[in-house]
Amino acid sequence: MTRRRRFELSGLFAGLIFLAVAAAFACDVAGVWHPKPLATVPFVCLGLAVVSVLRAASNRSRRRADSADQADSAGRG
Repeated sequence: MTRRRRFELSGLFAGLIFLAVAAAFACDVAGVWHPKPLATVPFVCLGLAVVSVLRAASNRSRRRADSADQADSAGRG
């Protein structure tokens, strides 16, 4: 039996951040746009900070839902 996986917004956001950085460097290689390499460092750091906040919020809401389910099942028994 396969287990369904929950959608993780933080994983999607992290992937988009790294795709954006890769696209910036691909544009540099193609000669279309020349971003400064050090300009990507704050972008990645801020993006990873947002990802960590999203992950923490997701874990907190999951723990609340799990504890509510356990309290509900304990009340039925």
